[in-house]
Amino acid sequence: MLNSKPLDKSNELFFKSIPAIKTHDKETLFHLITFVIRYWITIHEIYKNLFSARNIDFHEILHIQQILENHVEGRYICSGKYEKLVIDNYKLFSEVRHVRESFPKWLDNVCFKELGAEWDLIAKTLNKKSEPILRVNTLKTNLQEVIFRMNASGKNVTSIDGYSDAVRVKKYFDIFRSEEFQSGFFEMQDAGSQKIAPFLDAEAGMRVIDACAGNGGKTLHLSALMKNKGKIIALDIAPYKLEVLKKRMKRAGAFNIETKSIDSHKIIKRLHNSADRLLLDVPCSGTGVLKRNPDIKYHLSEEKLKSLYTTQQEILERYSLMVNKNGLLVYSTCSILPSENQQQIQSFLEKKQGSFELIEEKTISPLNGFDGFYMAKLKRSQ
Repeated sequence: MLNSKPLDKSNELFFKSIPAIKTHDKETLFHLITFVIRYWITIHEIYKNLFSARNIDFHEILHIQQILENHVEGRYICSGKYEKLVIDNYKLFSEVRHVRESFPKWLDNVCFKELGAEWDLIAKTLNKKSEPILRVNTLKTNLQEVIFRMNASGKNVTSIDGYSDAVRVKKYFDIFRSEEFQSGFFEMQDAGSQKIAPFLDAEAGMRVIDACAGNGGKTLHLSALMKNKGKIIALDIAPYKLEVLKKRMKRAGAFNIETKSIDSHKIIKRLHNSADRLLLDVPCSGTGVLKRNPDIKYHLSEEKLKSLYTTQQEILERYSLMVNKNGLLVYSTCSILPSENQQQIQSFLEKKQGSFELIEEKTISPLNGFDGFYMAKLKRSQ
């Protein structure tokens, strides 16, 4: 992450700081930055083979990037001597997956151990370009109106089969400056992520807790699904994220949300047995969203991953008591690793000895074209 923010957020802030940049130039620069980060291990290994005695020359790095991108995306490459050298060096790593797909070796080993032979295809898929996906805010409008309005103004968008409120952006435009965004007609949210809030089965009039709300993408989706009726309590340990949520709430017209910062264990205890529905979208490795934020794989470490396992277990153990008897809890991650998903749920159910039961679990693979997610729906029986 750049400046402690995911790549997509860092790029968003960067481009906001230079408003005069043209849309086409913004798209080109964003793509270049993302590709270099996505394939940094591969590019660096090729560079070292070609220029072993030289310090990093970013002009040469970008030259390698252009050749490599054309090669991996199957486009024509000039048959000059330099191009051939780059491609020949890339082919040297064809049998070394972690270099070929640009993953730290330890992470490649973990993913292969947990996912088996499927990891080869998933690793390649996670290096593909992500596409912007929007979620229509049904508190203000509907899917058909948004698509008609945006296409009428020259934007190229379409609906997505199987997703009631999702919009695919076919041609890049300045999303956050668009009139539709400023009016609160949509939010940026991957299609896979849009499956999580409905999985909670929250209904209008219920009391719902989103215990790891962050900037509130799923919180806002819940508000729309509940038609602004009932109450949603959005919790997070980072107050600044809740401040972002408040701004998004205002733009979206979502007024059934109350934000609370988790500044002590007392906050959680006071909310014991108080929710009809509880969403635990826990901190995770982010391995399911590497198409969107490829920088994540360089910031992870074995120690951080182990720390995440502990955090996930603690959140499940402590926060689960906020849901009522017979209420539903959804545990979700944007990870593709079973150690963060099915194994965490199995361990939790064994500890609870029948006080929670698994109703349903769902995995959204990045092989399906969008980001990767896991979700498990549990019912509290005691």
